[in-house]
Amino acid sequence: MEFSQKIAKYDIDGIRHALAGIGRFSGGQIHYFDEIASTNTWLLEQTAPDGCICLAENQSAGRGRRGKSWESSRFGSILLSLGWRLGRSDIRGMSLVSGLAVMESLRGFGVRQVELKWPNDILIGGKKAGGILVEVSALNCVIGIGLNYRVSDAAAAKIDQPWTDLASAGIQVDRDQLVVELVKNHDRVLTGFTEGGFAGFADQWNLADIWRNQPVQVVSGSRVVHGVASGVDETGALLIAGDGVVHTIISGEVSLHAGGWGNPE
Repeated sequence: MEFSQKIAKYDIDGIRHALAGIGRFSGGQIHYFDEIASTNTWLLEQTAPDGCICLAENQSAGRGRRGKSWESSRFGSILLSLGWRLGRSDIRGMSLVSGLAVMESLRGFGVRQVELKWPNDILIGGKKAGGILVEVSALNCVIGIGLNYRVSDAAAAKIDQPWTDLASAGIQVDRDQLVVELVKNHDRVLTGFTEGGFAGFADQWNLADIWRNQPVQVVSGSRVVHGVASGVDETGALLIAGDGVVHTIISGEVSLHAGGWGNPE
């Protein structure tokens, strides 16, 4: 399947109508920008972002984790941020449940090779197709979702890792419908997360973990851990088996080591 050459702008009224009655996002608070620095930043600056949706066609200063930039081009990405008042300060595992919501949304449109990489990457066929950035101000959380829809040549030239987009994967998805499903699934998983934390999602996330049982290296600050990725625990922390122990990683950068580190003891 091929995308048409011209991608229509979002039908905001249609999206608002489709979300009527959908939990916290049923209020119709959708803010749309043709160009914005960052959907996350804009939503964080609002007095009451809970239940608000921010959509943009392009970001001039999109961000990923740990200060990295997120490359996008006009109409080439789904750039979506959701406001959610958590009601408690523990957000551990929030980016992981967001990943599950994105995965379920894509699978609903027939994208079968969706995998997750700790802590916030969305992959299709082993290549990065999107990412998640959770940011907090007091008890207000903003969940930013970036998905490659049809990446331009100019944006692609700036990406420094294996990547894909929905067009390259041969998936023709209406953007409005995809946004609606992303919001619906996020309302569902975030409600469950708010009520019970990450524990109830751990098994599901581990089934989608692309690097589980693979030899990896994790860089966490000045600490470097080698071992076998062993999924996540009930808090969303990454477990690495190596050197006769299981290391618990709360934050860090994970990379695959094709040569392996030997069997964990």
